[in-house]
Amino acid sequence: MKRLVSIATAAAFSALAVAGTAQAATMWSNDTAAIQSLKAGQFTVTRIDSLNHDRAEDIRKQGDEMASSVQKAIRANPTLLRNLKAQNVEIDNVVAAAQAADGTVTFYLR
Repeated sequence: MKRLVSIATAAAFSALAVAGTAQAATMWSNDTAAIQSLKAGQFTVTRIDSLNHDRAEDIRKQGDEMASSVQKAIRANPTLLRNLKAQNVEIDNVVAAAQAADGTVTFYLR
């Protein structure tokens, strides 16, 4: 019985490790369709310099690749563009976006 519990525990930890890796791989996905369909209240804005060093570096690296497509998707959504500008967000300063499981998007600013 003890051995069965040990095997079950090991299997559970393995599943969690795989799930965590899969989530990390999709966290910075460049889903411009989701951005283009966002409405008011479905997004947050975070400055990169307010994050811890490692997370900020990850976003900066991803931001180099995705900034132009995220900015283009924002400009394709007039409601989102208006809402971001109302929060004094310069669209050219948006360098990355991450979509949460609930569909909300966090925009990261340089």
